[in-house]
Amino acid sequence: MTELDIDPTGRSFALLDDAVRERLGAVLRPLAWIDGLVTAELIAPDDESSELDAASIDAALAWLGHIWNGEVDIDKLSSDQVEETTALAMDHYLHVGNQLEEAPEAYAPYLAGAADPAEAAAQWAAGFCSGLSLNHEAWQRLLADEDAVRLVIAIFSLVRDEDMPEEIRVDSVLSEMPAEARAQLRGEALAMLPELVISLHGLAHGYVDDDDLDDTDDDDDGSEDPTEPRGRRAPKPQ
Repeated sequence: MTELDIDPTGRSFALLDDAVRERLGAVLRPLAWIDGLVTAELIAPDDESSELDAASIDAALAWLGHIWNGEVDIDKLSSDQVEETTALAMDHYLHVGNQLEEAPEAYAPYLAGAADPAEAAAQWAAGFCSGLSLNHEAWQRLLADEDAVRLVIAIFSLVRDEDMPEEIRVDSVLSEMPAEARAQLRGEALAMLPELVISLHGLAHGYVDDDDLDDTDDDDDGSEDPTEPRGRRAPKPQ
């Protein structure tokens, strides 16, 4: 693999100037979609039995093959274009990982690039679904937890039906949910998306447990503390 010029501390897509984002937009899927993809990759529980060898590293970076838009022939891009684009995607991956691990209170999904926030969230959630599919075995272990299932269903409610992978759509409770209830769930999930992601990451990596998610984190005066996102209740399917 070519050695890439990657910032080990991470760098968000949000810090790129308009010209760079325009260049990326010409060859990549929507950046919100990629943010959702890498978020699902980072949340997926680690395989404790895996060794840090060339094969495991390649598997961990398999998501890089899915970031290109369908109209691009990668073989016709210059090596500089491929390397720059891959490095920027890896920078963003490291940025998201650092936020989830080191500063979850500052975490926010990247939802720029669409005029409608709901459309950007739909792109983000579609990327998240694809990331889940890429790590199906690891996610199956996490989805044995009912709280994790509830959080994932809330995220899936943001996805347009046509963008949801078939293997997920056929098993989704959303397919049988009345339109009004799904619209309500979608609105709640959009408002709580950072909390949903942080709680899922905490469950996957042992930072929170089921009791934490049932705790409303009330202060003494009975009000909810907005600085403690991991304790907020996820919206429930109706």
